[in-house]
Amino acid sequence: MDFIEKDNKNNNKNKQPRDQAGREGGSEGKKEDRDGDGEQRKREKENEWEGGSKRKKKGRKEGRKKRERKRERKEREKGKEREGRKERRKKNSRKERERKEREKRRREGGGREGRKKGETKKKKENKRDREKEKEEGRKEKERDKEKERIRQRKRERERERKEGRKEKERDKEKERIRQRKRERERERKEGRKEKERDKEKERIRQRKRKRARGRKEGKRERQRKRIRQRKRESGRERKEGKKEKGRDKERTRETEKREREKEEEEGRKKGEK
Repeated sequence: MDFIEKDNKNNNKNKQPRDQAGREGGSEGKKEDRDGDGEQRKREKENEWEGGSKRKKKGRKEGRKKRERKRERKEREKGKEREGRKERRKKNSRKERERKEREKRRREGGGREGRKKGETKKKKENKRDREKEKEEGRKEKERDKEKERIRQRKRERERERKEGRKEKERDKEKERIRQRKRERERERKEGRKEKERDKEKERIRQRKRKRARGRKEGKRERQRKRIRQRKRESGRERKEGKKEKGRDKERTRETEKREREKEEEEGRKKGEK
């Protein structure tokens, strides 16, 4: 069986029978590749390298998107160009047709360009009518424009009024904000003054407590001193009392001794007599 080679890099591979070439390897393959500069082959090549790092995958994806955008842009440009050509052809054909008709009338009618008798008057009337209609249309347009200008001015005034109202509202809101700020500032100052007053009161109370504590301490100290004084005095008195008692005893003993001696002396004298 005869074989033909498919247009591929590997020339010795992918051989197919001749009767299947048109269906599988021939025109169909070419048709699939018609979507722009070997795009199919590029996609196949990219599909062969689906693996790899995220950076490479991202690069391939961006490349695909870029090529797709370029292809779409080209198609749009081609479409616009076709539309432009079509319009130009249409315009040119109309102009050419009108020119040919004018030439034909000129050839047939001589100096009047093929006009019939009475056609000039009718044409003038039609022209006057057209001018009149045009003038009416122009006046109508002017009236419409004037109406539109009036509406525009009304809208402008309304917008300005709304803007003025909004501006007033904004000014009021700003004034309210400033008022609240002033009130907060005043409250803060009042609070600070109140704190200062409270601190001063606390300092006064502290001083009073200190003085009262000092007075109490002084009183207690004086009381302790008096107690110690009394104790000393009572101890001294006690000692003095003891001494006095001892002296009294001594005096009593001396007296008794003298009395005894006197009695003994008197008894001895009596005995001697």
